Amino acid sequence: MPAFKSLFFLASRRQILGIVTLMAGYIPLILGSEVWSVLGPPLAMSVTTQLWSIRPRTVSTILFLAFSLLLLARWQWAWIPWTHLMASLLVQLSIAITYWLTTRSPRGLFKTTQRLKSRIERQRSEFELARSVQQEMLKGFESNRDLLLEHLPVHVVQKDAAGRFTDCNQSFCQLLKLPKSEIIGKRDIDLFPTQSAEKFARDDQQVMRLGTVFDDVEL
Repeated sequence: MPAFKSLFFLASRRQILGIVTLMAGYIPLILGSEVWSVLGPPLAMSVTTQLWSIRPRTVSTILFLAFSLLLLARWQWAWIPWTHLMASLLVQLSIAITYWLTTRSPRGLFKTTQRLKSRIERQRSEFELARSVQQEMLKGFESNRDLLLEHLPVHVVQKDAAGRFTDCNQSFCQLLKLPKSEIIGKRDIDLFPTQSAEKFARDDQQVMRLGTVFDDVEL
């Protein structure tokens, strides 16, 4: 049946509850009920209780229970055998128990999901706070570094792997007689004579290749 096939889409912990509810829907037949329509609400409820979210699940529970009672009332209570009535009550009880286990139980999936959600939110807040503190520390470090570099009497530059200038201090700007905005993004070949630019490029490649610092006096 389609209802049984839907159980394969449930989490392993909820499949047992779905099977219990589906089997409970056949209690009227086991007890000899000839009113096939009383099977509809339990079977439909077994799917909606397991698959829907909490709000639609609450509404659907009330609607299906009410629908079951209306079906019974259609054949008049006085003419319904007691076995049929007890079977219907057992079905409704199984639905109520399944609903409580899946939504209200402290160990149910809904409560577990809520606890995990709260834990994730708390960890996310802690992570955001730690990242904010690190960013503030990084900004303070960069500010102090820039302040120090600007007042050093030596030329300090920063380049990317392609040899483009990404930063420099004021001493280097005074050497080239250019503002920093006209230096950033350019290469040595754009600012120095060819021979000097090629030497600077070789030195940069040596530093990146060896990962060591070397002393060099430029005349």
